Amino acid sequence: GSTQSTWVCSLLQDRSILAINVLMFIGNFGLTSLQPTLPLFAERNLGFGQLGQGVLWGFMTFAYLLCRPLAGFASDRYPKWQVTVVGLLTLAVGMIVTGSSDRPSAPLLFVCFGVALVGAGVGLITTPCMPALADVVEARGSEGFGAVYALADVATSLGMIVGPLAGSILGAMMDFGTVCHLSAAAVTASVYFSFQLRDATRSATVHRK
Repeated sequence: GSTQSTWVCSLLQDRSILAINVLMFIGNFGLTSLQPTLPLFAERNLGFGQLGQGVLWGFMTFAYLLCRPLAGFASDRYPKWQVTVVGLLTLAVGMIVTGSSDRPSAPLLFVCFGVALVGAGVGLITTPCMPALADVVEARGSEGFGAVYALADVATSLGMIVGPLAGSILGAMMDFGTVCHLSAAAVTASVYFSFQLRDATRSATVHRK
């Protein structure tokens, strides 16, 4: 019991594991922060009814579905931290484009393109994190897979909880575009955590050899 508790504490102190969990949180936060604000924006500014809003979310989820296997393919061929950087930047650009679509001159496809980038970015962030966790555990001695994946699930759940709450609070204080642009800034700042994975991936490669 005490040995297991010590092991869990050591996992929480690992910078690579912490970075992966932050990335999992940010990816799901970015996606779910739109849940309370995007439907209202689509109804008030774009005149979308339920069908239109469903189509809008369909663009996002289809892009997410498409990019998950593509991200896995890329993670097997390129450094995983680089794939997460691409995902974070894609998510940030998607939030900016989506937030900028509140201008009267913005075409309808502008917001569709923006939400599609959001979905693609989340897929590119979260997918490489799974094998990256395996890399970290292998570098530590191939113990604790269950614990690190449990932590990742917690980070994912927290992102899904905090995202809608933050979106609701910020949406009541400022306009839709500002909320999206603030989220984009937070996502861009998270690139720092992607760079924390460079040494972890390299160590795992050496460990396998």
